[in-house]
Amino acid sequence: MEQTIDFGELPMKLAQIRPEYESFMHDLELSSPSLAQKSWGFSIDNNDKLVVSGNITEDEKSYLEGKLNANETIVALAKELPDILIKGQDYDRGYDGKGKYWGKYDVTQENFKNIVDVKALLDSSYGPTAKAFDNGFDTFSYQDELRSQLASKADAKYAY
Repeated sequence: MEQTIDFGELPMKLAQIRPEYESFMHDLELSSPSLAQKSWGFSIDNNDKLVVSGNITEDEKSYLEGKLNANETIVALAKELPDILIKGQDYDRGYDGKGKYWGKYDVTQENFKNIVDVKALLDSSYGPTAKAFDNGFDTFSYQDELRSQLASKADAKYAY
């Protein structure tokens, strides 16, 4: 579990997304500075499409989804995130199907988009409040953000 969710595959995949995401945000700040500052996030659905959520209009959502999905690198990397998280949860659950940590939450390919905000994970681990630990990645802020998202949006269906 630690090598998938805590310190391994999931943070490494976010680190791979980071340069493309930062470039995307830089371009968005130039083309639409007010939209870049609004409260929105994105995730990936079970059809490998990036979906935008947040306090924005439908036109803004459609615009952002079009721009994000046009970035093949972000899409290719982000579509691996649900598999990695679910695999790590399976490790936590063990033989009895129950988990104490990440594995207690019910995250599936279908509901991932409603639970995990990839933008928030990136912003928390690389943003202005992040502390640089591993190549600028704030592992503890990332874990806190993921834990918060799971606790507030996912059912603890597999908890002891």
